[in-house]
Amino acid sequence: MTKPARRPAVLKVAKIKQQESLTLAEAISEVAAQPALQSANLALTQDGKVSLEGVWLGAVPTILAAWTRLSRRPVLLLVSHLAEAETVVSELIELTDLPVEVFPPGSEDNQLESLAHQETVQRLHVLTRLYKYGVSAGLPSLQEVEQPAVYDSRGNSKLAAKATNSDPLIVVTTLPSIQQYVPSPKSAEGDKQVIQVGQRLDLRKLQDWLAKFGYHPTSSVQLPGEYSLRGGILDLYPPDEPLPIRVELFDDEVESMRRFDIATQRSVQTCDSVQLLAASGTIQQDGFLTDYLTEDCLVVVYEPAGVQAAAEAFLHRIPFPERYCSPATVWQRLSQRPMLTLSQLAGEGYSGQLKRLPLGNVERIGGDLERLAEDIDQHVGQRPVVVTALNEGERERLSDLLAQSAANQQQRLSIVISQLQHGFELQPNGLFVLTAGQLLRRSHVRRVTKRLQSRPIDTFLDLRQGDLVVHLSHGIGIYRGTELLNKHGQCGEHLVIEFDGGTKLYVRSSKIELIQRYVGGTKSRPRLAKIGGQSWANQKRAAERAVQDMAVELLELQARRGSQPGI
Repeated sequence: MTKPARRPAVLKVAKIKQQESLTLAEAISEVAAQPALQSANLALTQDGKVSLEGVWLGAVPTILAAWTRLSRRPVLLLVSHLAEAETVVSELIELTDLPVEVFPPGSEDNQLESLAHQETVQRLHVLTRLYKYGVSAGLPSLQEVEQPAVYDSRGNSKLAAKATNSDPLIVVTTLPSIQQYVPSPKSAEGDKQVIQVGQRLDLRKLQDWLAKFGYHPTSSVQLPGEYSLRGGILDLYPPDEPLPIRVELFDDEVESMRRFDIATQRSVQTCDSVQLLAASGTIQQDGFLTDYLTEDCLVVVYEPAGVQAAAEAFLHRIPFPERYCSPATVWQRLSQRPMLTLSQLAGEGYSGQLKRLPLGNVERIGGDLERLAEDIDQHVGQRPVVVTALNEGERERLSDLLAQSAANQQQRLSIVISQLQHGFELQPNGLFVLTAGQLLRRSHVRRVTKRLQSRPIDTFLDLRQGDLVVHLSHGIGIYRGTELLNKHGQCGEHLVIEFDGGTKLYVRSSKIELIQRYVGGTKSRPRLAKIGGQSWANQKRAAERAVQDMAVELLELQARRGSQPGI
C-alpha cells in the first residue's frame, strides 16, 4: 500500500514561518519609519499640537504602537465609549511592549465608599501605576507627597521602595471617566500602609488599620480586600494587586514576602515591599487623573467631536451631574500637555498641523474562502504580507487555504499567532497586515462585562456563618446563622441575613429557595445590598437588558452564519 503524498506547499509555509517570517513587531517598525509619521512627531515636538486625518478606529492601536517607537513616553488616549477603549486596549497589547491599561468610569453617583466594584479597583490600580511612574520620573506634584516611613529590625527608618518598573504607561479611557474626581496623590497617601521586608510589624496596629479601612478577616483569602493571619503567616489581598501576598514573620520582623496563586497556594513572585490601599471607608476625592500625568504625557484624542458629544450625553443621563467636573475643565487641563488628534475627516476640534498617514483599510479583502489565495494576490501584488491567526489550528487552516498563493510561493507570506483583529496596508507600496477574522469574515464578540453569579442551595446546612448569599428580592447579604423565632404562636427556624448598615432579615427555613450562595462574577468583594434601596432592582433590570442584548447578538450572528457558504 502506497503512502499518501505529502503536501510540500504546506510544509513550505511552515518553513517560511520558522525562518523568514516577518513579525508584527517588524511591521510596526515599518510604520514608525514612515516619513509622514516622523514629520508629525517633529511637528508635535515643535508646536505641541498636531492632527492626523484618514484614521479609522482599527488603525489607532497601530499608530500608537508606532508612535511609542519614536517617542517613548506615557500616553493618555481618549475615545468616545468604553467598548471602544476595551477594543483598543486588546489590540495595543498585541502591538507594543509598553504596559496598557483601561481607565473605566466609576459608579454613577461618583462616591468611592468601597472597592466592591471591579471598576473602582481598576481605577485605583491605574492611579497607583501612574503614581509609581510619576515618582520615578520626578513629577513635582508627586515629589511633594511625603513618602511613608518603614523600619528595619533595628528600628532604623528607611524610605519605602519606589516603583521598580520605569516603563511609561498607556492609558485608554473616555471623557466621562476623567470627569469623575479621584483621590489626589496626597489623599491616597494618607490612607495607605507600607510593609517591607526587614520591617518590624506591629500586628495589633496593622489589624486595627485593616479593620478601619474595610479589610475582612477570613480563614483563606479569596477576594481583594481580605486578609488571613495564621501564626507567623499573614496573607493580604490588596485591591490594586493582581495576586494576594503572603507575609512570613519571624517574631515581629517581616522575613519574606511573595505573591501566590489562590488555587494552588504556590508562590509566584517574591517582592520586597507592598502598599496597602484602603478597601473601604470614605476616600477623599479631591483630585483629577491629570494630577498623576507627567508633563511629557502625550494626550491622544480619537474623533474629538464624538468624545465631546458622548461626555455631554453622559452628564444629561446621570443622577448627580454636579458631582462631576465639566468637560471644559477637563479639556483645559489636558491642553497643558502635548496633544495629538486622530480622525477620519478633519473638522471641528482639531488644532495644530494637519498630517495624513499612508495607512489603508483592508476590510475589502477576504470573505470568499474558495478564492482567498487569488483575492490576496490580486490586492497585494508583489508586496509582503503578514496574516495573523488566533491559534495554531487556525494557522494550519490558513496555511492550507493560502498554500497556492503567489505570496506563499514567492516567500512573501508570514502567518503568525496573534489576537489582533484589525489589519492595515502601508500605501502605496508597503506591506499588508491581514487578520484571520477579516479574511474569514468571523464576527469578534467581546465578553468583557462580568455578571453577578450565584448558585442554589438545598439546605441551610450548606452555608457557614459569614458566607455571602443572594436574596432574590433584596440582593447580596451575609449569612449570620439561624435563630428560633416564635411567630403567631408557632416556633420555627429562620436564616439570619445581614445587609448593609447592619439591617437583619429573618427568612423561614421553608423559604430556602429565596436564598442562593454568592459565587462571584468579579474578583472584587461585592458591596452589601441596602434593604429598601434601588440598587438591587437596578442590577436586575440591567441584567435583563444584557440578556436581551446577548440574544439579539446571537440571532444576528446566526443569521450571518446562515448566509455564508459552507467550507
